[in-house]
Amino acid sequence: MDQLNQALVALPATVRQRRRKDIFDVVLSKLPDEFPRIDATAVAKSTAHAALASAVENLLENT
Repeated sequence: MDQLNQALVALPATVRQRRRKDIFDVVLSKLPDEFPRIDATAVAKSTAHAALASAVENLLENT
């Protein structure tokens, strides 16, 4: 999360919030609609974690 925050802060303010939203939309789409009220399976959690890691890596490569 620290890397994500640092990369987002490095972006122009005009795109920062949109990029953050796009990243978390992708990550949260891997989890149940009512997460965290309804727990996710281990596979869903792992998939969401991988999506976040990929998004952070992509952001770091392109900033």
